[in-house]
Amino acid sequence: MEMRFSEIDFFRGCAVILMVIYHFFYDMNFFAGGNYDISSGILWLIGRAAAVLFVSIAGVSMSLSYSRNHDFMKFLDRGAKILAVAGGITLITWLFFPDKFIVFGVLHMIGVSSILAYPLLKRMKLNVVLGAFIFISGIIMWPHFTDVQWLLWLVPHAFNTFDYFPLFPWFGIMLLGIAAGNYIYRDRRLRFRSRITLIEALGRHSLLIYLVHQPLLLGLIYLLYL
Repeated sequence: MEMRFSEIDFFRGCAVILMVIYHFFYDMNFFAGGNYDISSGILWLIGRAAAVLFVSIAGVSMSLSYSRNHDFMKFLDRGAKILAVAGGITLITWLFFPDKFIVFGVLHMIGVSSILAYPLLKRMKLNVVLGAFIFISGIIMWPHFTDVQWLLWLVPHAFNTFDYFPLFPWFGIMLLGIAAGNYIYRDRRLRFRSRITLIEALGRHSLLIYLVHQPLLLGLIYLLYL
């Protein structure tokens, strides 16, 4: 049985909680006529913190997975499965919200990055340099959106969508997560041992929660406010 790392599940669980909080207020604005400021202040920080945690922890997890099995096909299969789920989200949002459907969201980015990062999984110093470069470049480019639609997956593009994570800057965060995993777990030993907590349990089922939390939030909002 594959060993799980309690601290990784814990931080992933924290990301789940932050994501649900942010999406609740986002949905309140979009579906219930709320007037919550989600583009700045504490709610914006909650949303960004959730995203950074998810992406960086995905990088840490990839470094640990590589330490157990170097087979490229494993990472290709993982990336393809994530992209298949992401494609389903694109289809569903296109059917119900054609003006804001998700073209390249967080799962699209993680799926593509899981494949692109494979040659770099054992190169800690290169991940630090390249990750920092991609992250900083993406932040600099963000106010200067490209108009080339076929590049929207790579560099920031201005359009209406529920979820958008171009590789610049987000692939940089994943590479920094890989570097952190290579450093922190260079001996591949568990750093903390603990009994499974609720937060860790959430972290262990983060993808499932990601897929079902929005319908549940919408149902809650409908019961309470509509």
